[in-house]
Amino acid sequence: MKNKALRWLSLGLAALVMLGTAGCGKSGGGTSGGKNGKKAFEEYIKDEKAVDLKGYKFKIVDFNTDVWKPDTVDDTRKQLSIDILEDVEKKFNCTIEVESVDAKSLFSKAQPAIMSGNKFADLIGTTEWAYGQLLGGNLLADLSKIETLDLKQDYFNQQIVNLTTINGGTYAFSADFDAHLYTQMIVYYNSVIWEELGLPNPYQLVRDGEWTWDKLLEYAHK
Repeated sequence: MKNKALRWLSLGLAALVMLGTAGCGKSGGGTSGGKNGKKAFEEYIKDEKAVDLKGYKFKIVDFNTDVWKPDTVDDTRKQLSIDILEDVEKKFNCTIEVESVDAKSLFSKAQPAIMSGNKFADLIGTTEWAYGQLLGGNLLADLSKIETLDLKQDYFNQQIVNLTTINGGTYAFSADFDAHLYTQMIVYYNSVIWEELGLPNPYQLVRDGEWTWDKLLEYAHK
C-alpha cells in the first residue's frame, strides 16, 4: 500500500515540471500555467489504473512544506500543487500529510522513531548533508524494492540515482519536477558584458513576461 502511494505521489509531482516551463512562457499568466500543468498530470496517469489505498495516510517530511501545501496561494505554482495533491487524495482514497522538520534536527527526530519501529515518514525532502546523516544511520529504505516506482523514467535525474545507489540499493532521487527549485533558483549575470553585447534589459524582460529559459540559452551563446 505504501509503495503504491509513493508511486502516485511521484506521478503527481511530475506535473510540476510542466508548470515551470509554462510559467516562463512569453504569454505568462496563472491560467495558462495551471492548464498546462493539469494536462501534464493527466498525461502521466492516463495509463494507470486507480488503486484504492483505503484511506492510507501518506506522510511527507520536508524543511519547506510550502512546496507541497502552501499556507497562502498567491501564484499558479502553489495552486497547482494543491490541486494535484487533492486529485491524488480523491482518486486513490488516501490522505497526504505534510510536516515541517528543519534539516538540522532531522536526524535527531527521525532516528528514535525509525529505530523503535514506528513510521517517521513515507517521503523525506531534505538537504544533501542531512541525507548523508540519514544514510549513515541506516535510516533510509531501498527505493529499488518498490516495484511500482520506475527510477529509469526520463524525469528522474539519472546522475543522482547512480550516485545514491549503493551495493545495488537506491536511497534517494532527484527529478525535473523538484519543486524546491521554484524557491531557490537564482541567475547572476555580468551587467557590463551584457550591455557591451547590446542585449535587452533582463529586468524589463521579466516585467514584460518575456523572460524564458530559451532566452537565457540564446543570450548565453552570444
